[in-house]
Amino acid sequence: MAQVRFRLRTLMITIAFIALLLAVFTQTVLLRRAQVREELYRALAAESRAMAEQQRARAEQQIAKAEQDQRKFEEERRLRQEALKRFNERMEQKKLE
Repeated sequence: MAQVRFRLRTLMITIAFIALLLAVFTQTVLLRRAQVREELYRALAAESRAMAEQQRARAEQQIAKAEQDQRKFEEERRLRQEALKRFNERMEQKKLE
């Protein structure tokens, strides 16, 4: 019967090799988790950016509408002032007659 003998050095090398394999496996798992987290954060950042751009576009539209309303109001005010001025001029002319 042949008896297999393991020397201590061989056993230590085997244990070191298994430890290295376990370290590689652990690092691979950790790296994959980090990649998944990165993808998630990138997706969240892209979604947040899209929402911010939509809000910005809506704000610009509201500003444009407010500016348009302001111009319309100022034009109406100018027309009312001119009409009032013409009315006052006519009243002055009637007083002079």
